[in-house]
Amino acid sequence: MRHLGKLEASLRAKRDAGRKLLVPYVTGGLTGWEDAIRVCAANGADAIEIGLPFSDPAMDGPVIQQASQKALDDGATPVSIL
Repeated sequence: MRHLGKLEASLRAKRDAGRKLLVPYVTGGLTGWEDAIRVCAANGADAIEIGLPFSDPAMDGPVIQQASQKALDDGATPVSIL
């Protein structure tokens, strides 16, 4: 069996116990994104996906497209997010 990281092992254990997992998506660089991460963590998120905005997220749907464009327009870069 391959080695599981702590996060993966924790998520698998919760899922195997029949629990639903909450993994919200937050667009990095969007106004208030750091606060959104804190709120998600404080309210029980099992993990939080932080998306790096890019110029053509067509497969992500209109809401994430708009969030990505706004973050880019406001100067977000991968370095500023990481």
